Amino acid sequence: MLKPYDYWQYFRNVDDQDVGRFLRLLTDVSIDEIKKLESLKDQEINEAKKVLATEVTKICHGDKEAELALSAAVSAFENEDSSLLPDYIIKKYKLQAAYP
Repeated sequence: MLKPYDYWQYFRNVDDQDVGRFLRLLTDVSIDEIKKLESLKDQEINEAKKVLATEVTKICHGDKEAELALSAAVSAFENEDSSLLPDYIIKKYKLQAAYP
């Protein structure tokens, strides 16, 4: 299973035309709210994607992890502060094996 932030990012980056369908299939968001989110266009669709990503992450990883993922993404991509992004430790031997 993907880590919460990676999971959140996957759904944040879905194609614009898939947002409504995924909201219907994968979340408990009301149909009225989904219709409002589907009406968003251009840059505003990103707000709908945040809702999608947060709601599906809540289901798989819980409310706290979903909110942490949302906060990290907003901090990094809207406020230019990457301090909340997760760190990944890669062992040197794995890196060398992947890139000889």
